[in-house]
Amino acid sequence: MSFFLPTENEQIQLVDNFEAESAQAPFAFSVPQEVVDEFLRSGSNTTDHRMKVTADFAKQLSPETIAQRLPRIYHGGFGLMYMGKPYSAWYDERGIRIASGKSARDVPNAQRIAWADAARRIGELLESGEFLGMMELAQTPVHERSMAAQGLWYMYHDMAEKGKGYFPAMKSIRGSSFPEETARLTEQLANPEFLSRLTAEAAQFAEDARENRNLLRFPFHNPEAVLNTLKELAFPRRGYDSLLVPNRTASSRRMKSTIPSAAAAICRAANGASTSISPKRLHAR
Repeated sequence: MSFFLPTENEQIQLVDNFEAESAQAPFAFSVPQEVVDEFLRSGSNTTDHRMKVTADFAKQLSPETIAQRLPRIYHGGFGLMYMGKPYSAWYDERGIRIASGKSARDVPNAQRIAWADAARRIGELLESGEFLGMMELAQTPVHERSMAAQGLWYMYHDMAEKGKGYFPAMKSIRGSSFPEETARLTEQLANPEFLSRLTAEAAQFAEDARENRNLLRFPFHNPEAVLNTLKELAFPRRGYDSLLVPNRTASSRRMKSTIPSAAAAICRAANGASTSISPKRLHAR
């Protein structure tokens, strides 16, 4: 009888293969589906994350692109109470770990969700109108333009002397303060003609900045990222509906998934109905 002991590298590969297979498993968890969905809706630790995620879906980006972007939005730890029981989630580059109790990061039996599966489930929630509320949905296009305006504004105002001849279109939005100028720019970005002109100027600047980083006073600005953000504003959009309205407890933005229409959701909220899910932020553990 002979025995075979795998090498250290082979052992590592076996573990990686096992974790990869676990991460690719469908949504068949001991954790209730409502809890998983609420971690996607209420977690992330990023301000306005539902609008940011919805904007990417509305632009009809590829599933791979959306899955790659989710770790930038969802990060750190998050917890909630469901039916009197605590649940925790940990978001990192590899996906989401969910466990009962007050920690998920280092729990061996935590349920794992790969970002590709998380993106797929978010898409399903958007299709059924259960990802974000009506007010957030209506504000999503404005929020996206506002974020683009702020990113461009900061870069534009950090131009070195050699870079101050760029972006002539920005002269039309001059004001007395950051809020005033970014509000004007946000409004102007809704104009296709202005957006096209500004995008062309951003493309020229990004090309020149690749050759001469002295056009900017600080190296942390990313002209390519600013350019891509402007380009995406011109992408065709698809629409979504929402069945969600704020409830009286403000602990969860979600109604039961069996609600057949927005009218039913409004009636439930008006009558004071709410879920038993109560989200809360957790320290990283």
